[in-house]
Amino acid sequence: MRECLKEANYEEIKTPTMMSRELWERSGHWFHYRENMFTSHVEERDFAIKPMNCPGCMLYYRSKTHSYRELPL
Repeated sequence: MRECLKEANYEEIKTPTMMSRELWERSGHWFHYRENMFTSHVEERDFAIKPMNCPGCMLYYRSKTHSYRELPL
């Protein structure tokens, strides 16, 4: 599978398994999925184990500069 993705110029990334409540709130997932998420309270902050990859991938995408040239034709 990785070879197929590599040939198609996909980039494999890894995101944290546990992320802060602030991230989940910013993505909108906290309000919709909180009851089904495994949460933890550490040093006066809430964290949750990711049930999906979208928020971590959004952070990765946002950390880079993008151009209209990246859009498929």
